[in-house]
Amino acid sequence: MSDPQALGSFFRVAWLVMRKDLTVEMRSREILYTTVFFAASCVLVFAFALVREASQRALGLRHFDVQLVGGLILLQGMVAEMETGEGKTLTATLPACTAALAGIPVHIITVNDYLAERDTQWMEQIYRALGLRAGAIIHGMNPEAKRAAYRCDVTYCTNKEVAFDYLRDRIVLWDRPGEIRLQLERLYGEGSRMNRLMMHGLHYGIVDEADSVLIDEARTPLIISAEGDGYDEQRLYEQALEMAFLIARRMSACRKNL
Repeated sequence: MSDPQALGSFFRVAWLVMRKDLTVEMRSREILYTTVFFAASCVLVFAFALVREASQRALGLRHFDVQLVGGLILLQGMVAEMETGEGKTLTATLPACTAALAGIPVHIITVNDYLAERDTQWMEQIYRALGLRAGAIIHGMNPEAKRAAYRCDVTYCTNKEVAFDYLRDRIVLWDRPGEIRLQLERLYGEGSRMNRLMMHGLHYGIVDEADSVLIDEARTPLIISAEGDGYDEQRLYEQALEMAFLIARRMSACRKNL
């Protein structure tokens, strides 16, 4: 982040956040949510102040000005360079909670399983205080556990795990089916592709150690292959028509019996 004018605006917002003492003003979770979502003119200030207060209550840690500025930069989709010891893990909770409270699924991507699991356990109390769920993706997890973690509001994972899970979902959706097609395939029951997808899409991501993830690790290509599922499209639509005719006949029989 090198734009002096933008940096100055971030520090002004950080100053407003630090002035906003929520200890007395926000006494219940309902008031917290009301304040965040209905104070449209200063929603960002209230959201960051909310996360800051939740962190103080849950962990006894209060975000400093440099962390508030870092969180604002990350929320704008830019790169924030922070020195070791400035609290990158705590900083990430600011944009992560802000996005998650707005209903946007968040992925926090780091370089190894240890950091993903450690950061989840450490920061989980903040998310829980705000009514959010946090999960971690660790290498070797079974598919059901992974799906449960991806369904959380905030998911910590490594770059390789999230990339390979994304590629696996692309393989499942190899023919790029439309929404109607996927709904029809629910006739297959548990074997339908909707039930086999791992992720719920990629919406907002925060990359820890960006130089390592986006430069060093990116030099190694990720390759995955699998056999096609071989869905019989004609048979699928035949089953849908049979089901529709069956429902129509039963509805007609019910009308006659009335």
